[in-house]
Amino acid sequence: MNQVIFISGTPCVGKTTLASELSKRLGANLVRINELAIGKDLILGIDNKKGYKIIDVPKLDVALGEIIDNLDSDKLLIVEGHLSHLCTGADKVIILRVHPSILEKRLADRQYSDSKIRENLEAEALDVCGVEAYESYGSDVCEIDVSDLSIDETINYVADVIFDKIMSVQDTELKLDYTVAPKKAGQKSIVKLNFNMPVYILPQSKIVSVADSDDGKTLDETNLEIAKQNALIFA
Repeated sequence: MNQVIFISGTPCVGKTTLASELSKRLGANLVRINELAIGKDLILGIDNKKGYKIIDVPKLDVALGEIIDNLDSDKLLIVEGHLSHLCTGADKVIILRVHPSILEKRLADRQYSDSKIRENLEAEALDVCGVEAYESYGSDVCEIDVSDLSIDETINYVADVIFDKIMSVQDTELKLDYTVAPKKAGQKSIVKLNFNMPVYILPQSKIVSVADSDDGKTLDETNLEIAKQNALIFA
């Protein structure tokens, strides 16, 4: 079992809900990065332009490291927050992904400003959290598209990751480039998504169990093709 799990991703992708339910069902300890930063007085100030809290990440890493070092050997630890992947000590890092159209509505419902909505949509489009996580954790990063998944389905996928029972298409070469279309007068620039996934979790509803004998592809090749097509819906 992977004992220390970081759950990260752009704001409003569902990290808080997932971490709460997952910790309850698995009897895990739960650390919320924002609460830890506030409790340890690690807020350096406020970015007046963006309205975000500025957190001392190196000291946050130290505080989280102390928690990890004192974790009982048989206890699971879930660490939730969009800065968690910048810290050290995880056995697995899970990045939640959501289709921009869904994310935009969630951000608007939470009354984010237009500028913050755009900034977060671009961060999701460019897979900022995923790329940063992959730079530090490599193949221990798992990105999961939760756009069409219920909380129960998401928990099942994450549990598979925690217990090394990943039932999904895996391909370390699956990298979808992104492009930014020139901004035209009166229009927003268009960003195509970049998925840099060592493991892409294909929603269970889209996995096939029988290969198409007509095209000569194996079952794994067929599912990989479906995974690539499914990822491309974000483009």
